[in-house]
Amino acid sequence: MLGGIRCACAFCLAVLASFTVGCGGGGGGGAQPLPPVADFSISISPGSLSVAQGTTSAPVAISITPQNGFTGSVQVRLSGVPAKPSGAFSVAVGQSANVLFGADPSSAAGQFSMVASAVSGSLNHSASLGICKVCRVLPI
Repeated sequence: MLGGIRCACAFCLAVLASFTVGCGGGGGGGAQPLPPVADFSISISPGSLSVAQGTTSAPVAISITPQNGFTGSVQVRLSGVPAKPSGAFSVAVGQSANVLFGADPSSAAGQFSMVASAVSGSLNHSASLGICKVCRVLPI
């Protein structure tokens, strides 16, 4: 019986068999889910930073975490800070790169948002870091 219709022909039985094979007794149509796609994520720690004029920050870790067996190479580019760094640098999968930020003593104080963009082939992810540049108070 196929969907309430009695069928005894070989073709109907073959069609019925093709729809029931591999369904595992569940309520589905037999379609298997696609395997997860290899990917990565990027994170920045700490998520915010204060730097006084004329000083250098503590190290900021930019980490690349593999997901679903990702093993590719990842290039990271920083943007959004007043004195823009040039070029990109590579961060190994499962590793971190430490970055230092210096605050020029003659530049103005302010709030900035630095973005780290990570690219590997067609995959592209980003993370941001809030930076507060603080003016130093000089003794009189």
